[in-house]
Amino acid sequence: MCIGLEKGTLKLIPFSKNWKRLFNEEKRIFLDIIGDFILDIEHIGSTAIEGALAKPIIDILISLRRFEDGFTCVKPLENIGYEFRGEYGHPGRHYFVKGRQVVTHHVHMFEKNHQDFEKYILFRDYLNSHPYYIRKYCHLKRELSEKYRNNRELYTESKTHFIDDIINKALEERELCS
Repeated sequence: MCIGLEKGTLKLIPFSKNWKRLFNEEKRIFLDIIGDFILDIEHIGSTAIEGALAKPIIDILISLRRFEDGFTCVKPLENIGYEFRGEYGHPGRHYFVKGRQVVTHHVHMFEKNHQDFEKYILFRDYLNSHPYYIRKYCHLKRELSEKYRNNRELYTESKTHFIDDIINKALEERELCS
């Protein structure tokens, strides 16, 4: 299997074309069981950025009509192995993790038009169209993974400045093209 990471560990691996297929398989399942609530479903995170180093976990972004719809999705997702974690530090988000010992998927659900939904898409799309920044991101991730080998939270937190910078570049580029 080319996805999955033991809880609490940090490992980066090279991009795999299989990740898109694995996302699409999960997407079909979601559309079957909670499709009535889904407005949009996107593959995000480093496994959606061609050429990026990534933790081998598929990140899925879902837009809902209403925030409350996320609570209706909890039981169906628990039935297929997801654990509901509430907002998990991000107001307005429903967060799910698949896998007890080995985590394979993260799901981020937001109400339509939530600013964080757009930020995830902007980050992914900007990197996918700017190989220079993919290389910079990979370099940063390599450095941070060595520095915070035993602290995944600090690893993630330490990427925030770079991610925010990319989102700002994407917003500026979009504004220039409007």
